[in-house]
Amino acid sequence: MRDLIEQLKAGGTTMLGIFHDLEFMEGVCDREYNMQAGGFVTE
Repeated sequence: MRDLIEQLKAGGTTMLGIFHDLEFMEGVCDREYNMQAGGFVTE
C-alpha cells in the first residue's frame, strides 16, 4: 500500500485518507489533520 501511495504522490495526485496507524500516516502524508470526538484536535 505504501508503494502505491508514494507512486500516486510522485505523480501529483491529491488524496484523502483515514488512517488508524499514525506511524504509517506520518510516513506518507504531507499534511495531516487529527480528529477526536468529531472535531479537529491538531492540524
